[in-house]
Order: sequence, then C-alpha cells, then structure tokens
Amino acid sequence: MKKSIIFMILFILLVFTVCFAMDDARVKSEYISYIQKYEMFLADSSQESELKSFFDEIKDIGLYRFYRNIMVGTADYTDVPQGVQRYLSDTSSSQVFESIEQKLAFAGLLCYVQTDLSGQTITSEIIRSQRVFNDATSEYLRSVDDERFTYFGNVIAYSLGLIESSPYTDIKKFSFSGKLESPEYFTFTGEPIFDYAKIIKEEKQRIEESIRKISESGLTGSDLEFEIDRASDAISSHAVEKAKSDIDSVITILIESAVRGRDYFLLRYIVYVAAIIIFLIFFKKIFKYLLAVIFTSEFLVVLFTFNFSEDVISSFIYGSFIIVAVVIYFVFMLFRSFGKGVSVFSRMVNIIIFVCLVLLFFTPYVYVRDLGMVRNIDFCDSKYSTYLLNDTVLSKNSLLFKAIQKGDYDSAKRQISRIVSYGSPQYKEFIKPHIQKIISDYNVGDKFANFERDLN
Repeated sequence: MKKSIIFMILFILLVFTVCFAMDDARVKSEYISYIQKYEMFLADSSQESELKSFFDEIKDIGLYRFYRNIMVGTADYTDVPQGVQRYLSDTSSSQVFESIEQKLAFAGLLCYVQTDLSGQTITSEIIRSQRVFNDATSEYLRSVDDERFTYFGNVIAYSLGLIESSPYTDIKKFSFSGKLESPEYFTFTGEPIFDYAKIIKEEKQRIEESIRKISESGLTGSDLEFEIDRASDAISSHAVEKAKSDIDSVITILIESAVRGRDYFLLRYIVYVAAIIIFLIFFKKIFKYLLAVIFTSEFLVVLFTFNFSEDVISSFIYGSFIIVAVVIYFVFMLFRSFGKGVSVFSRMVNIIIFVCLVLLFFTPYVYVRDLGMVRNIDFCDSKYSTYLLNDTVLSKNSLLFKAIQKGDYDSAKRQISRIVSYGSPQYKEFIKPHIQKIISDYNVGDKFANFERDLN
C-alpha cells in the first residue's frame, strides 16, 4: 500500500513536469533580442526600434536625475529612497506584452540595464527585487492557481451533470441532484497552461472515484462547491510548486544569457606598467616622453570612450592613484620647464601637456551644456517632469517646502532661484502655479513680492 502511494506521488510529479508549458526557450530568445536592441541603441541612438518608447524613457530618467541633483542635491527628500531600479520599473507602463514570457524577458532587460549602468553583475537577488519581474511571476502563479481549480472543477461539475460543457468530456457521468450556487466559477475557457487532459487519462480511475464520493454526499450549494474545490486541489496541488520551480529556471536563464564579454581593454594597464619599467631601466632619458604618450592615450580614452559608472576598475585606479599622481607630476614639470638649461622643445611639450591636463577637467562641461533643459524640451512632456516637480516643490520633504514651513524665506527664495535657473521656459510655466499655491496656502505672499520676476 505504501509503495503504491509513493509511486502515485512520483507519477503525478512526473506528469506535471512533462505537461508544464512555460516556454523557457521563448523567454530566452525574447530576452536576448531585448539585449541586442539595447546594445544597438547604445551604438546608434538615432535608429528606429520597437523599444523606442523605452529608450526615450531611459533618456528622461537620466535627465531627471541630473536636473534633480543640480536643483536640490543628491540626497533623497522622500520617505522611501528612489533608486534607478524603481524608475526603470516605471518604464513597463509604456510597454504592451503579448505573453508572460515576453514580460519576464523585459524584466530581465531592466535588470540588465540596471547592472550595466552601475557596473554590477546580474544576480538572483537583483532579479527577484525587480518589481516588473515580481508582478509577472505573481500574475503567472495566480493564473496557474486559478486555472487548475477552474479546469478540474469544470470536469467534475460536468461529470455530475451540473454543467453542460467541459474542456474534457471523456469522463464517467454520475446521477446527482445537487445544485451549484455560482456555476460560472466552474466554467473553463481558453487554452490551459498544463496538459490536464493527459493527467485525467492517466488518473481517470482515481478522479472518477473522487467524483463518485461527491455524488453520494448529498451536498448542494456552497458546501458542494467547497467539496469540488477540495477535490480539484487534491488532484492538481503540485502544479503551483512546479510553476515556482520553473520561475527559478527563468532566473537562471536571465543570469546566464546576460554574460558580458571580458574587457580586454583593461590590459592596457599591464602594457603601461611594462613600458614604464623598461623605459626606467633602459631609456631613462626619454622616460618623460613615454609618460606623455600614456597621458595622451588616457586623455583620449576618457574623452571618447570611458564610462565612469560602468568601468569600476578604471574609476578606482583613476580616483585613487592616477589623477593625483599625474597632477603632481605635470605641475612639477611645468615649473621645471621654466628653469635654466631647458630646451625650447621640452618647454613647449611640458606646457602643452599641462594645458591638456587642465582641459581634461573642463571637458565634461561641454557635454553638460547639451543636457540643459532648454535643449531637451521633450522632457517637460514626460512623467519625469512631474517627479522633478514633486522632489523640488510639492513634497513636504522638499527643501523649498520645509523652508517656507519654517519661515526661512531667504532660503526659500534661494531655492526658487536655483530651481528656475536650470529650468526651461516651459518648465517654469509648469511649476509656477504649484509654487504660487504653496505661498498662498501659508499666506506669505508679501514675503515673495518679486516671485513673478524671479520666474522670468
């Protein structure tokens, strides 16, 4: 008897493993396709893509964080800190998903973008904390749980003569006089996630025995419905556990399919070190020219290809050693170039290198000007302009709101000036009525007599 029970349990598990219909291959193909489109966008942002709305939101997220930082600083003035993950999750609202597989693949893309921006590696923890992934898996588990009750409840009710149609009709009919209170809850429509028909064929004798017991119970109404649900649960209880197991498989796919190639460009540091050692031993007289070559190379790398947020190793090396050492060395060389016995050529080389060093620190400013709100007028039409308004004006935790609340009007005026100085004319008109309302609510209009002028 015990062996029969154990065999039956193993058999049911095997059947559910075979019948499970989550398409892992589709998740993987959709995910890889998303990643390829993202990488293509990074290479050429002007190209057309079905993910254009997503890419536009990625740009708006970056602009939002940039404007927010220069208006109120980097601290979070909210009860709950808002990270990149939260903003990436919001982009899902502009997407239409044809299947649960596609939604899971998009959740994987969000994790890929998040780790790409932060220089991290995708992990199970990052995926499980992604809101879109949690929404997709919760939706899937609910659908599996609901479906198994509805499908088997429909078959049992059909067998008892309580419902005229069933997704599976090759089942013994029983004479029964009970009635259902809500027959619509026992009517299955659509395509099932599992191949329940195969389960019924293999387990027909046991299922029909359960139905026979219900037919002899004399139950009706809600009691009958409860008993049908109980029988359905006993037949299909392993479906949810198997669904959870396959979600783990999806996580593995998202991690393994996102493996990035090794950054062999970092080997340049080994080349630099080897060249420095060789020149110090054999070519000490022209060692400074080697440093000039290395400096020029790194200058071009930073100017055209370097991403401080993504290349964590290089960022650490620059911040900890190279920048400080280079500044001290070239300042020393600049003063030395005006000493006695220094050739005109050496003097000019040292001066040019020092000028390049100075320009390196001001290079980012050229790109910052292009990020100005005046040059990104579409930002005001995005939802992130509302986020910015909330962070800088509306939130009770904002610097402006707190200053007015405390009666620190000079600080409030400085904050208003700071906000509007970085805003476009369109954004100024957008925030104007909201600031006016705060001033009116606190009845401090006389303290902001020049408010209109400050906004112009």
